[in-house]
Amino acid sequence: MAEFSCVISADSTSVEGHRGRIEAELLLGQFSFAVRDAARITAFVLPAHPDAYSTIQGGYLERLKASPDSIPALMGLSFSRWWNFDYAQAIHYLNRLLDVAPNSLYGNLFRGSSRMLSGKTRAEGIVDLERGISLSPASAHVRFIA
Repeated sequence: MAEFSCVISADSTSVEGHRGRIEAELLLGQFSFAVRDAARITAFVLPAHPDAYSTIQGGYLERLKASPDSIPALMGLSFSRWWNFDYAQAIHYLNRLLDVAPNSLYGNLFRGSSRMLSGKTRAEGIVDLERGISLSPASAHVRFIA
């Protein structure tokens, strides 16, 4: 993660620096930090690179073409969709992630959040959120998302 922070320090509008740090934070279970960095993309990167999110999502789609079961790519793409209020697509990639890794803390938590925020499958969202909380009940990052 330090490498991405160095890239961001050198260029505060670096799309790849922010994308990489968010991906690392998600993999480490630091979900509230990933949200913080997504907000930084909105504040600092988008004014310089209005296509930043399409660039990020396109990169993840390319990675998934090469490796359809890539957990980091599924996490990164679903998070980008979630952050941009595209809950249907987030759920699609989260379902794929949970097919690969059924006990994924991230997958259960963010699918639950996406289901709840979409307002369409609230009951299933509650089940997912409860599963996510049960996987890491003491995590402040989990509670932040739930």
